[in-house]
Amino acid sequence: MNMMNYYDISLATYGECKKLNGGKWICPECGKKSFVCYLDSNRQIINEKVGKCDRADNCAYHYTPKEYFRDNGNGCIITTKKPTIKHESSPTFFDKDIFKKTRRAYEKNNLILFLKRKFKPDLIVKAILNYHIGTSKHFDGGSTVFWQIDRYGNIRGGKIMKYNPDNGKRVKKPFNHITWVHSVMNLKDYNLQQCMFGEHLLRKNQDRTVAVVESEKTAIIASMVYPDVVFVSVGGCQNFSVDLLKPLKERNVIIFPDNGKYDEWSEKVKSISHLFKHYSVSHIMEQQAEELGEDIGDLILRNPDNANIIPELTAPSETHKSTAEERKEERLRSDHFTPEHAPERIRDNETERIERSCNILSVSAIIDKWKVVNPSFANLCKRLDLVAIDSDTYYFDSSGKFHFRRTPEQEQMMKRIYKTDVCPY
Repeated sequence: MNMMNYYDISLATYGECKKLNGGKWICPECGKKSFVCYLDSNRQIINEKVGKCDRADNCAYHYTPKEYFRDNGNGCIITTKKPTIKHESSPTFFDKDIFKKTRRAYEKNNLILFLKRKFKPDLIVKAILNYHIGTSKHFDGGSTVFWQIDRYGNIRGGKIMKYNPDNGKRVKKPFNHITWVHSVMNLKDYNLQQCMFGEHLLRKNQDRTVAVVESEKTAIIASMVYPDVVFVSVGGCQNFSVDLLKPLKERNVIIFPDNGKYDEWSEKVKSISHLFKHYSVSHIMEQQAEELGEDIGDLILRNPDNANIIPELTAPSETHKSTAEERKEERLRSDHFTPEHAPERIRDNETERIERSCNILSVSAIIDKWKVVNPSFANLCKRLDLVAIDSDTYYFDSSGKFHFRRTPEQEQMMKRIYKTDVCPY
């Protein structure tokens, strides 16, 4: 009769999967290579059908050791010995040089290429900077790196995913294009302890409401429409847990489950609701989703110009101007504006580098550059009071040329002063 300590049985770690099988096993239910076996006290698989499928949304197969022993009646005795407390080892952190090397080649990044079709350049650049989006040549290039950076600034890991640049959907055929940077680099003994994607934004936005979503892409998209809310992603339905959400202690939190996950997340949040100062679980996707599994990112993409599409979130408000921006506006109003008195560049070198890498020139860059090169245009900006640059004051035509929106009076002044309204950049 076999003796086995129940407390020594556990799911195989990432390293054990690699050692025993070269990676995850084939799921007996869905046939995908997404199955993690349970290992016994000798760290050997109990049975190839005893384990859990990682495809929680589409498969959810889970055959426990207890069920296996019960069904097979193999005489195995599971002892009730009290488990010893295992001290969890410290997480491994990435070197910042590796992290920095991914922050380029945005003109080849499929997700960025898709976002360029939907959002203004300034918003995309800001999202790249805020979430430290990276690019990977894995999966034949064009993949996106979602870096998980904790609230203390430690880089815990980078998830690599590939998207279709035309529709923004994940590439799942002929296989699911998802992996991790440490796996690609074959880093030995890497201890991945995940944190929320976007967690690093919590520290500098301590008074803002936090919105929890499942997908990293959704957090990025929503942040461009609702800049006054901090969006974080748990990176998968199965990751919605107290350990991952601890940094949200004493915060006002709105939880946005994907369509079909409202009941599951509502039940889960009950056990961790004590963490939050206040929380609510939105059921907007149960009401407005067109397909199972859709999230608020899909809702926003269908209604990109409607900031009120999600009533739980406050519509974007005007951001406070920095001292540098105020000085810039004051110089624009000066009667003695010349190229020598051009306003300082508000955007730093990193912003400009990302703009070039994205193959886009943000509106602020266009305005700054044109003012310096053309004194007449600088004077025109002053006369037209073109200080606040937003979608009400400019547009791009079908050929990509930049134009101002003007009143008839401004139109006449433009023609009289500059003879054109088309930006050479």
